[in-house]
Amino acid sequence: MANPEAETKQQTTASPEMKSEFLEKASELPAITAAESPALYLAVTAKPFLVKVQPQAKVIAQLACKGLVAKEEKAPFLTMPPEQLVEDTRKITSSTL
Repeated sequence: MANPEAETKQQTTASPEMKSEFLEKASELPAITAAESPALYLAVTAKPFLVKVQPQAKVIAQLACKGLVAKEEKAPFLTMPPEQLVEDTRKITSSTL
């Protein structure tokens, strides 16, 4: 089985026009980085399809990026590391019991 991370890195450097602003923005979120390996595998698998729908995908990615920024502003916990979220949740839960 091929290494999806190596293939993705190779493909990313070979075709910079395939970069997604939304994916770059979303990958800054700690919860997203935890799921990065499956996403890399999906990216390698889906590349032939993405080449065909690139113009439409670019518009969708731009809209999704704007939506993600809006959600981050309304819900700042999205930018927190998962460990901190768990710890804060424990503190809140234990203080209310």
